[in-house]
Amino acid sequence: MASKSTSGDAGLKSPPAPSGEGKTQPVKREPSSPVDGRVVITVEPGDMKATLAIIPPQSGGRDVSYDLVIKSMKEAGVVAGLLGENISQAVIRAKNEQVPLAVDCAMGVEPVPGKDGYVKYYFDTEPVTVGKVDETGRIDFRERGQLPMVNKDDLLAQKFPRVESRDGIDIRGRKFKGPPTKNATVKVGQGATVVDDKVFASCAGGAVLISGKIKVLNIRQISGDVDLSVGNINFNGLVKVTGTIAPGFKVTAESLVVDMVDKGAVIKVSGDMVVAKGINNARVEVGGTLSADYILASRVVVSGDILVKNTIHTSEIMCGGRLGMTKSDAAIRGGTIICAKGLDVVNLGHEETKTSVAFGIDPIQEIELRRLLAEQKGLDTKIEALEKELAPIKINLDKMPKYKCALEEVGVALDKIHVHVKKLTKAKESLSEPDKIEKLEMAIDQQEKLYQEAADRRDKLTRTLGVLTKQAKLRKESFDQLEEFKKQHLALEEEIEHVREVIRESRAAVDATIKLIVRGHISPGTDLAARFSKRRIHDALRGPLQFYETIKTRQGAKDEIMIEVRSL
Repeated sequence: MASKSTSGDAGLKSPPAPSGEGKTQPVKREPSSPVDGRVVITVEPGDMKATLAIIPPQSGGRDVSYDLVIKSMKEAGVVAGLLGENISQAVIRAKNEQVPLAVDCAMGVEPVPGKDGYVKYYFDTEPVTVGKVDETGRIDFRERGQLPMVNKDDLLAQKFPRVESRDGIDIRGRKFKGPPTKNATVKVGQGATVVDDKVFASCAGGAVLISGKIKVLNIRQISGDVDLSVGNINFNGLVKVTGTIAPGFKVTAESLVVDMVDKGAVIKVSGDMVVAKGINNARVEVGGTLSADYILASRVVVSGDILVKNTIHTSEIMCGGRLGMTKSDAAIRGGTIICAKGLDVVNLGHEETKTSVAFGIDPIQEIELRRLLAEQKGLDTKIEALEKELAPIKINLDKMPKYKCALEEVGVALDKIHVHVKKLTKAKESLSEPDKIEKLEMAIDQQEKLYQEAADRRDKLTRTLGVLTKQAKLRKESFDQLEEFKKQHLALEEEIEHVREVIRESRAAVDATIKLIVRGHISPGTDLAARFSKRRIHDALRGPLQFYETIKTRQGAKDEIMIEVRSL
């Protein structure tokens, strides 16, 4: 807190009373000295507010003036945010009423936070979800939605710009910036176009948001099965199959709606997948969400949520979101289930079939890391093979500057010899003495021999450079490919480190909000795992129950991380 006082004082002294011997002098009261009005400026901590206190004059002293207040504020360091009207009114009141008073005399301006830019979507960006999760963790399976269909020129989204923060200033005149704001970005893929920060459908189809891109998927309708009459499908859009994907066939699509997936089928969908019946002994990879009636003896990897109505039996399920089951007798029997955001199931486990369930662990990132590491290893092999193949050529190409320099030196030497021979020949023509002519002829012969040797060296260097240049041209594609591989390798290293950081962050702490909910019963022998702890179920338990990881504090002992179970 800082304060500043300004006061005026006009003191008057009275002469001493005359003294007289033997006489009592009357007492004379000296008049009070006039005291000017005073100003006190108080600055509150934080330098965002100052108050003015005016103390009125006494015994005819001078009143506080506006100028005196301003001067006192400056001396106290208050130079910004002055409340002129407050000050003026206070000075007038103090003069008229002759009473002490206090008012705010300066006020700083707080920075005004801006607003980040954002994208408003006019279609459901998560149409096929497990369901809406309420505050208790229960999933409403009726709230699932359908893939939105749009027409050409429909408005899909709009980008709104950021609002800049406004700077603040304290009463001492120091400015400080408000928090920074960010612009939003909108990305589009097939079937969508951007016009003046608005996204429109450029064709009719299914509107989706995949990996941050707005797309309108073309639709390929297959009436019947995907079998020999149709063949494998690789379609950049929404595939609808009214029948079954037959054993051994492959379907790659943006989104897929199918009646059934049969033995040995291989499915890769970057968006959402809906299976009316079930997935039987197949390999399925989904970048969005998956809905099916049952999953049997399959390997299923889903980045988003999974909804299964009936049964999951002896399957390997890896889910980056939540897994939910709907029917009252739905069950997971056997296999391994890993879900990043928890599970909401009915019956879990089987006494005769090993069942393992993990929650709070993101298997998708682990899979992505393994994929990236495998891709990196493949690039390492390609780079090593190309470097080995190009090594001899590179050694020779590295010599090219040396060869070019030598060729230039030989050219200079040839020019000098040529000039020297001309001078000797001209000198010989002017001689008549035989002995001198003979000596010059010998010198000319020697220079011509040197010239021929230099010319041979020039021709050899020229041929060598020609061969190397030809090799460089022929292998330019290989050298370019090697450089491209190295760039890809560098980008992969950055991506691998990013995924590793995501994994580290996801495992940094216990998260009790991620739960396994069992609404029916859980069988003995079922193995549970969370981020830092494991638990085996030894006795049959009846729900509804919730399992979650927690830290158990023990007096005088080390805290223990464990999977807790409570009634729901």
